[in-house]
Amino acid sequence: ALTSRLGPPSVAEVRLHLRDSSPAESYLLNRLRFDDAEIALATVRPVEYFNEVPPDLGRHYTTSSFPWRHFWLDAIAGNLFLMAAEQFRANQLTYSAGGIQVEDQAKEQPYEQAAARRMQDWRDWVRRKKAEINMNACFGGIGGYQGF
Repeated sequence: ALTSRLGPPSVAEVRLHLRDSSPAESYLLNRLRFDDAEIALATVRPVEYFNEVPPDLGRHYTTSSFPWRHFWLDAIAGNLFLMAAEQFRANQLTYSAGGIQVEDQAKEQPYEQAAARRMQDWRDWVRRKKAEINMNACFGGIGGYQGF
């Protein structure tokens, strides 16, 4: 079913979903993990994916008209985690000082795993949703589909 709210989740919603609403939530870094520009990009990417992955439904959504929020929010998180994994990959450096070895940027793998799980859920949902829309357009649905 369609939700009554259209438009993207707010930056505050995304931050709350990720427990990234305050520097105090990041004990080690004491800063926010994602900036607003990263959140904006991660918000657009799932809608682009929905529009571009086959089958073409004859209608293309924007972030203002995309009506499904639950899986969208997880896809936003997945995209942010992919960005973080890339940053950790680029900045990983093992160093030793005073007999202690430090790898403070060795977080690529956990972020990749978190991203992969969320993005697979997103891709599965998109496939199911597009099949549902196609079937309803072809045969009609119970109560009639009103999405277009």
